[in-house]
Amino acid sequence: MNSSETECSNTSVATFDIPGYEILEEIGEGGMGRVYKAIQLNLRRPVAIKRLNAIPTGQAVSCFQQRMSADGVARPSSCRGRLR
Repeated sequence: MNSSETECSNTSVATFDIPGYEILEEIGEGGMGRVYKAIQLNLRRPVAIKRLNAIPTGQAVSCFQQRMSADGVARPSSCRGRLR
């Protein structure tokens, strides 16, 4: 088994569906949830989807939105280069 086969065996495909997206693989995990690489089908472009671990409270959602805005991730174009 070569290194690319080993690397691929460590990734998992999401066990959920989101209409309009094809989820390809899990690309990260953190304290708030998991991040998946996906394709937005209508625009045929790669995107990152973050799925939170638990049902978030209003405060958690607000905190998440502030972090994403501060990191510049709120704009679709800011992640585009990192997913290719």
